[in-house]
Amino acid sequence: MKLELRQWIRKQRMFLILLIAALMGVVAPLSAYYSGQLVEKFGGGSVASIQLPSPTWDSLMTSYFQSTEQVVLFIMAYLVADACTLGKNPAQQLFYLTRAKKAGPIYFPKMAAGLICVVLGTVMGAGWTVYVDWAFFSSTIRFDLVWPSLLLQALGIVTSVILASTIAIYSGAPFLAAE
Repeated sequence: MKLELRQWIRKQRMFLILLIAALMGVVAPLSAYYSGQLVEKFGGGSVASIQLPSPTWDSLMTSYFQSTEQVVLFIMAYLVADACTLGKNPAQQLFYLTRAKKAGPIYFPKMAAGLICVVLGTVMGAGWTVYVDWAFFSSTIRFDLVWPSLLLQALGIVTSVILASTIAIYSGAPFLAAE
């Protein structure tokens, strides 16, 4: 397990997951909050007008959920699925598969290290989103609705990554599994 975590750090996969999750945690709510001003600034001279509702704390959270489901989940699933494959070299695959009596000791540390990184990234992205949301709507945000939603989203992400990793292990194709 330590070896797998070290490989995640050395190959900078952990850094990539944390960076993308943190960026989405900041960028998605900010873009939702300032979308009206951005449209007005860049589309001010056009004939058609776009009326956007004023942002609320739940619209910022919804923006984070949507961007996470579209971008971050795909990247996380691909990185973990790629780490769970045994490589493209058939000799290396044969070496791993003939040394162990069961596949669990080979794949469990790979998947567990990936899931640790996914959970850290999910917590980091959610933390940044809550912070940005709180900075704009500190008096109206309802944390009794935010925390269960973020927990449900985290469980969905972890479940999807486990499913993608399992498909990658059986198919040997991480990109196919991430889709």
